[in-house]
Amino acid sequence: RVTYVQPTAHGNQISIASGVRVRTAPQASASEVARLPIGTVVQELERSADKERIGQSEDYWYRIAAADQIQGWVFGSLIAPFDPARREEIYRKIATARIKATETSFGDQVDLANFLKRAATEVARPEIAAEFELGYLLALKRALDFLSYDQSRQQPYQSWLEAQVREVIYNEVAGNWLIDSDRFWELHEKYRTLPIGDKIAWAGARNPLPGECEGSISCALGYINATEGKYISYYPNG
Repeated sequence: RVTYVQPTAHGNQISIASGVRVRTAPQASASEVARLPIGTVVQELERSADKERIGQSEDYWYRIAAADQIQGWVFGSLIAPFDPARREEIYRKIATARIKATETSFGDQVDLANFLKRAATEVARPEIAAEFELGYLLALKRALDFLSYDQSRQQPYQSWLEAQVREVIYNEVAGNWLIDSDRFWELHEKYRTLPIGDKIAWAGARNPLPGECEGSISCALGYINATEGKYISYYPNG
């Protein structure tokens, strides 16, 4: 049995994973109240007196309050303290961990993309915003890798694709979806004076283009010119 403590003051917490379960009680078997997207800031209301081990993690349970009058308990390993004055540092730490995650899914990458898109608008330094905007495109790209043609004709995938009409293009030859390379080059133009400009340009150069050259030399040369060739035009020394 868990004994609750009622601290007088606790700060905010932020979810550091996708789909963090909010439960009616501080135990894994309790009913779900809601799920929090990554990067959701919540108010800590209460903490369990004892830690619990779930999987490889041992932590407290926290009763939290989120938007839309959501209240419930979340496991401590899925949240972290949030200080608005350290927003950039905290956002970068979350983004770095989630980008490196090897066990992921379509939903995880969509959630990460949404977080990075929002985070880019909330930071002051252009170099950090550039990191998040590039991460946004790469997370979308990774999400598309999980999406089959059959899934794309079903909900919620179809609506999601329609909402990404500016970033995503259909590659009819292969029957898959790609990030429109123009989005990388637009981002490069925006941040080309910063050191990260090189990284953005290389991401654009490595992003596949739709279509198939089918042995055409002129087509193949055009493909190279629009990818690696374009990168070299900006960074001839590599």
